[in-house]
Amino acid sequence: SYALWYLHDSVHLNAARMMLGTTCAVTGTGFGFTRELLEKCGGWNFFTLTEDIEFDTWCATHGVRIGFNRRAMLYDEQVSSFAQSWKQRIRWTQGGIQVSLLYAKDYLRGMLRGGRTAWASFECATLSLFGYGLSILSVVAVALSAAAEHGTTGFLVALLGGTAGLY
Repeated sequence: SYALWYLHDSVHLNAARMMLGTTCAVTGTGFGFTRELLEKCGGWNFFTLTEDIEFDTWCATHGVRIGFNRRAMLYDEQVSSFAQSWKQRIRWTQGGIQVSLLYAKDYLRGMLRGGRTAWASFECATLSLFGYGLSILSVVAVALSAAAEHGTTGFLVALLGGTAGLY
């Protein structure tokens, strides 16, 4: 499943972004950068649980365009059990929240800069802060809808993620 996800990420997101002339996303361990960019960042100052996404967000909000190389090859060890994957997903979620809170003001500043930086900042914001907000609103909407149709039981079942007896 990881291979399919990263293939999707590369071909459908980053290759498409490269063709459109927008910035690509850094996700995972397969990326490189120049010493010049490292100096522009003031050294490697990305220490959240998802430092790759933090670096990507810094680049997006500071007008740094990330490219995509279709011929690059990367060999990376992935988790091999559901338990490991679950722990990794929890860490990624926590890191995403860290980055969202840390860069909230930068998203807005980046969007106000215009051009590619505005689009990249907007995309980062919608994939983080706004994405979490929309997810919460979605859960609330489903729970309220279930409550309206099935009362308190429907609300609790929807909130807890079940569907037993609602159909």
